[in-house]
Amino acid sequence: MFNVTEEGGISYYFDLGGSVSGTLPAKATEETYDVVLAWVPPNQRRLVVREIRQMKSLEWRQAKALIKQLPKPVTIEQQVSKATAEKFRQRLEALGAEVLVILN
Repeated sequence: MFNVTEEGGISYYFDLGGSVSGTLPAKATEETYDVVLAWVPPNQRRLVVREIRQMKSLEWRQAKALIKQLPKPVTIEQQVSKATAEKFRQRLEALGAEVLVILN
């Protein structure tokens, strides 16, 4: 069946033999995560800076500036896949850091 609007637009619909909601299901969006560095042991700061530098391809000063923001939580990565967020978390926790993975 079809319907013609006053503006001349045509919409088609099909009778499926039951109740029809009239809307299509929304496409599932991929979940994204933020990686937040919460704490770093004082004796491991240099290693954490080195690890962040390697993971994000930053210069030493840029990575060190992130660590200097502690004890305030520092966002290391934003809107990344779960696999990427988990990789960051595992590598930093291996050095003793506390890392949060937050669903957006």
